[in-house]
Amino acid sequence: MIAAGKEEIGEWFVKGAEKGRKYMLVVCDRMELPDEADSPYYTDSDDGALSICRAVRSDPFCTVMELCDLTADRDEQLSERRAWRLPGLSDTDDESEYEQNELLENLDKIRITKMGLERIRKNLRLENEDPLVRCIDAIRQAHTIIRRGKNWYVHAEDCVITVNASSYTIITAHKHREI
Repeated sequence: MIAAGKEEIGEWFVKGAEKGRKYMLVVCDRMELPDEADSPYYTDSDDGALSICRAVRSDPFCTVMELCDLTADRDEQLSERRAWRLPGLSDTDDESEYEQNELLENLDKIRITKMGLERIRKNLRLENEDPLVRCIDAIRQAHTIIRRGKNWYVHAEDCVITVNASSYTIITAHKHREI
């Protein structure tokens, strides 16, 4: 399985709603890199959604990417950059919000090793474009930046970038696969 697109998430939404579920959480499992496996998790209650969020947040390789209210308008939620529809629950806690800002405030420190340069050039299919410039631009426009352990995982529109949090070295970057 690969990173889910809006069409696939829409299909999951319909399936959950047809089963009478209240919430759907789209969870990204980064152990499946470079593909990243997205999966839907359904629950019938606010407490169930909170439990799933807590369990996923405790796993360094997983992230809740979307949290949809299956009783609300599907198209409205799918048109959002990232749906987050559980009242009283923020998609980031204070610590991860601070860390995201920390990465964005230190873009001038980001670097790539020679070996990483070639790996990223190949993974992102860059011919004449500078991988460092391309990655920094993607980080600026990222829709999700999450720190797990010693790395940041930057989810941009067309790729995922892994950055070492202490050295600001880009370790790798992968394009999302077409669905």
